[in-house]
Amino acid sequence: ADGQPTVLFGDGGVGKSLVAEIMILCVGLPYDDLKGWNPTYGRSLYLDYETDEETVTRRFRHLCKGLDLPNSFPLDYRFCYRALYDDTDSLQEIITERNIRFVVIDSIGVACGGEPESAENTIKLFTAVRSLKVSALLIDHVSKHGTDNKPFGSVYKYNIARSVWEARRTQETGDKEIAIALYHRKNNLGPLYDAMGLKLEFDQDSIHPRVMDV
Repeated sequence: ADGQPTVLFGDGGVGKSLVAEIMILCVGLPYDDLKGWNPTYGRSLYLDYETDEETVTRRFRHLCKGLDLPNSFPLDYRFCYRALYDDTDSLQEIITERNIRFVVIDSIGVACGGEPESAENTIKLFTAVRSLKVSALLIDHVSKHGTDNKPFGSVYKYNIARSVWEARRTQETGDKEIAIALYHRKNNLGPLYDAMGLKLEFDQDSIHPRVMDV
């Protein structure tokens, strides 16, 4: 959703961070390299609350190689450890200085700075995201029971987000390919989109993504 918060949720290890990095590449490319993925062109910022720069940039380099892009393709990265709403002043400076159009928040559980079940923490997080005035993708996990097609924790995540997608993955043991299906669960700005699919083939130093039918 252009200029609005979108939540992408799914089980652990489903490939949500990979999907987010593919979206960064699509946003950063002045052409539609993956058919059907045609977001507004601009610069992106990856806010990492879960891993480290080496892990994220290595995965990004492998995706670049799989798409025949130069290793120098820019990834604006920030290692995060404070609640997002305590870090907005610094983030706003970065967004202004670098002309950032798209922000990935990986993930909500840490960025909210407290219990994800708390309505107060969730509302503070989304208020902070709103203050950044950019398109934002917030990555989250499944709900406690995993059967209601909603992200974990406070219902305000689902209610405040303008668009919500669920990611599911299939992979056989030892297989070098994974398939990720993306299901549109909510859209405040129009109709729901059809399910979308990605197939990722892993080599030693590259990841080859391609669009597939679900």
